[in-house]
Amino acid sequence: MIGKLIAATLLTAGMLLTGALSLWVLPLRSAQAQTTAATPARISYISGDVSFWRPGAEEWTPARINTPLAPGDSLYTGPNGNVEVQIGPRAFLRAAAGTQVGLDNQEPGFVQFRVTAGRASLDLRELARAQTVELDTPNAAFTIERTGYYHVDVTEDSTTVQTHRGGSATMTPAGGVAGTVGANQQVVVTGTDAAQVAVGPAPGLSEWDNWNYQRTAQFVASPSARYVAPDVYGTAELDRYGSWRTVESYGSVWVPRAVAAGWTP
Repeated sequence: MIGKLIAATLLTAGMLLTGALSLWVLPLRSAQAQTTAATPARISYISGDVSFWRPGAEEWTPARINTPLAPGDSLYTGPNGNVEVQIGPRAFLRAAAGTQVGLDNQEPGFVQFRVTAGRASLDLRELARAQTVELDTPNAAFTIERTGYYHVDVTEDSTTVQTHRGGSATMTPAGGVAGTVGANQQVVVTGTDAAQVAVGPAPGLSEWDNWNYQRTAQFVASPSARYVAPDVYGTAELDRYGSWRTVESYGSVWVPRAVAAGWTP
């Protein structure tokens, strides 16, 4: 994903350093930076068994890191699987073991997912202005326009959603009237015809929720975020493979370290 966004300017390190490294000039942060189209959601993390299906495919295949997702794509996590989908520089959907999630729609300012079974989270540390995330389940649809943390459990006959860190959502239950899920609340929606809704305080964070918090914190603290345009995904990966320095006449450049010949971010 980042490789496609890197500027064409490439200097060999021999111009400045001894060795076989290369210097990459990336799109830098700018007050004028604007996104004219929706950057595709991408698979940004995989652990264990995760399967991928795209409309028209004959069967599920193993999911691959950095795969850009298109509407209609689906992911399934096995008994030991976890997957992360990045939908913004600091916005992520993650699915725990035994979860099926799909991308139904994405356009500038709007992304729509569906969770048909299992456990998922939306960790939204940052949302672009006027951006909306919709999460659909068999029992209800949840429209989210605020940053926060959202925990979702979908079983055979019910959906449970918890809001944390100031998050809130508009809930439209199946066959019912839209209502609000406030900050630090839990809502349980049961049934798919005339759904029953129960609202109460959200329980404390689980071990899996805490892992989500820690995982997102890595992106928030990324040194590369200071140099790369804010609408570029995956900048934290640059921290793992290189570092930044200033080059006369070019400004800030990123230098890879200990990577194979031909490697790109």
